[in-house]
Amino acid sequence: MVMDRLIYCLSILVLAASVLLVTLFLLKVVLARERVKVDLQKRQFRPVNVRWRPVQTLIFWKKSCLGATFDVVYVDRLTAFHKARCLIFYPTSQIEWLADEVISIEPRA
Repeated sequence: MVMDRLIYCLSILVLAASVLLVTLFLLKVVLARERVKVDLQKRQFRPVNVRWRPVQTLIFWKKSCLGATFDVVYVDRLTAFHKARCLIFYPTSQIEWLADEVISIEPRA
């Protein structure tokens, strides 16, 4: 009886700790996404779409070391749409841009 109650309490504790760790990890990803947006805005670009790519993060795991990978679509000052990929490193919040290509050019109105 006492052992069953102890096992139940420990399982609840492990579950709560797991939920807390997952929540903190996802919060870190959201903050990294905002850091990418701020970096684009500092360079006077307008972010259109910033998406986290967890599978790509696993591919670049040795390079990023607890980082995150994002696919980014943004508009530059000349209204050209760019598609880019970037890595953000968590301890320093340093952003490394891996690829950048122009996908379309919109005429200015």
